[in-house]
Amino acid sequence: MDKICDDNSCTGCMACYSACLADAINFIPDKKGFLYPVINKEKCIDCKKCINVCPINKENDNAPDLQKIYACWQIDSEIRKQSTSGGVFSIISDYVLDNKGIVFGARFDNDFKVIHSYTDNKAELFNYRGSKYVQSYIGDSFKQVEQFLKIGKTVFFTGTPCQISGLKSFLSREYDNLITADIVCHGVPSPMVFADYVEYIKNTINKDIVNIYFRYKKPSWTVFSMRIDFKDHQSYIKDTNTDPYIVGFLNDLFTRPCCSVCKYTNLNRCSDITMADFWGYISEEKKFRNTEEGISLVIINSNKGKAIFEHIKHNLIIAEKSIEEAKAGNQCLSKPFPKSLYEKQFWKEYLNDHNFESVTKKYFPPKKLMFSRKISLYFNDHAYIFTKSQMKFVLKVKTKIKRILKTYKIIKTNG
Repeated sequence: MDKICDDNSCTGCMACYSACLADAINFIPDKKGFLYPVINKEKCIDCKKCINVCPINKENDNAPDLQKIYACWQIDSEIRKQSTSGGVFSIISDYVLDNKGIVFGARFDNDFKVIHSYTDNKAELFNYRGSKYVQSYIGDSFKQVEQFLKIGKTVFFTGTPCQISGLKSFLSREYDNLITADIVCHGVPSPMVFADYVEYIKNTINKDIVNIYFRYKKPSWTVFSMRIDFKDHQSYIKDTNTDPYIVGFLNDLFTRPCCSVCKYTNLNRCSDITMADFWGYISEEKKFRNTEEGISLVIINSNKGKAIFEHIKHNLIIAEKSIEEAKAGNQCLSKPFPKSLYEKQFWKEYLNDHNFESVTKKYFPPKKLMFSRKISLYFNDHAYIFTKSQMKFVLKVKTKIKRILKTYKIIKTNG
């Protein structure tokens, strides 16, 4: 047996590695830095457990028990400020830890590689807050989850949809004491490119790095920044339009091959709760106005998710929303982001010498925040002053203008 699944479909979830009884599977990076399973044929006992456990070889037949959509955020403004969006992850984690449970999520190791790990201590929870725009290494996390579940511990596991799917496939049964939350994922970038970026920043600034924040809320939540802190208490801060790594990631130049054909980009979520930023959030009442401190999109997918939400909702400001509103600001609830037209050209040049600085100038040039985007953000923040009929009219005009601008862009590109 040579392949567990097709490389272009493999998500790197590591369910196969976790399930292998013969310890015959290792995950090795390819030339682009993405991890893939490699089978040691001398150890392999040909039980095919790896093939059977692989989520890619199964139908994505998740049927949520119910789906309720909420825009919400932490009442505690300090925790909200430290979180990527509205701080829902922190509240659920606090609840689980208060009940002697375990929280699994993504954090940095000492070399700023992103790994999946766990904590049973609130003091360590800050390590797991915030987005990490790079694929996390699962390692033995699935096996550890199973061990905790079997001794009766409540486990809260967060990750990308493919990681949640991998965990559930590995466990192969339902556990009442397992709570899962997936994030609405844009795609997972190459760990190798991220490592090269970190080295580039370190060498450019010539200082030792002590922390990295992918989603520092300056100048705002919607126009966030990459912030890298150094030992001397100085910081590198560049926003989503000027930091080369964020620009490259959002332009889909170095995401994993499977991300552009992701089978989890729909509403058939495999977790109890789905979490995201509520991009495109519109304030219908003044008290629910976007204050630029972050707003979470929460989708309740199961009765278990509903029960957890009931336990934590007293710590949240909550506005119920529709599926349509959630999908409008989060494309990956409907379809994946396609690869950049320049993706192949980028990799061809990048793999020659791994010179992050040279590709930065060519492929990740700074962008300006479009005037139309500024108007859109202002409108969303002040939408409460309009009546519902006025809102419908304004949104129609907004949609029409977007279509005109898109058509103009296509015509201009094609000459």
